[in-house]
Amino acid sequence: MKKTPPLSGRLLLGAIAGAVAFVALCLAIFGVPLTATMLGLWALLLARRSRLCVAAPLLLLAWKLPLLEYADRVETLAETPHWSPRDHLGVWLLNLGMAGAGAALGLPEVAAETALLALPGPSERQARSDFALGSPAVRRALRRQVAALPARPDHRRDLVPQTVVFGGDPLRESARVALALNPATLTGWAEPTPQGWRLHLTAQVAVDYPPDARLHLLTVNRRPIVIDEGLFTRLQQAGWLHPFTMAWTWTMAADDARLADAETVGRGWAEALWVEALQRAASHPARSEP
Repeated sequence: MKKTPPLSGRLLLGAIAGAVAFVALCLAIFGVPLTATMLGLWALLLARRSRLCVAAPLLLLAWKLPLLEYADRVETLAETPHWSPRDHLGVWLLNLGMAGAGAALGLPEVAAETALLALPGPSERQARSDFALGSPAVRRALRRQVAALPARPDHRRDLVPQTVVFGGDPLRESARVALALNPATLTGWAEPTPQGWRLHLTAQVAVDYPPDARLHLLTVNRRPIVIDEGLFTRLQQAGWLHPFTMAWTWTMAADDARLADAETVGRGWAEALWVEALQRAASHPARSEP
């Protein structure tokens, strides 16, 4: 007799199947049918709770084909002077897909910023989080702000603004912070308390797609696979995406022990996994492709 999985397991499997099906739909509308078909088949097997769903991701071992299909579609869109409504919708959904990928990779703040671009809203948005403290560069900037304060708290004082620009090496910085806050402006004020200075901090960043920016991901068959941000710039100009300024706020004591560490990079488990994979790849010489 076939055992029925518990309700929680069925709900989780259904949620995963639904998410995979949504991504497949986004990719189909974007214009990469091969990749969409692979994911759609996997979603169907998951929904039917077939044992084959475990083996279905092996289809993606033919990873070069979907990537080359994606590269073809990006080049076609970049060279097309006038987009159809479907082209606009496909790139808009690709933006949401990038937000989902960011969340899966342990980058929740950049995922939230990317998703919010797709939604009309105020030109300034705010959320509370101290995730920026995972960056050594941010902690060093905060230490400079604290050093400018009097040793004995007297009255409220504005902190000297600091601008933090991150490099492109995820092995030396927190990718979670750098991707969400590059460049970041650190502002705030210090409140005197009996225990010492209490800092009220804001990390502010402009959330938009700059024109002509291209993020190189990898090379397949001597062909660069990139995220062409110019596609999303066109969506902004057409009113499909909505740039805004994001302010991440938090409070902390000026003598917080985290500020004493100027070098350690804070990472969540998901970010740590793929950064470790990059480190291993960097430690081995790349093979030249035929």
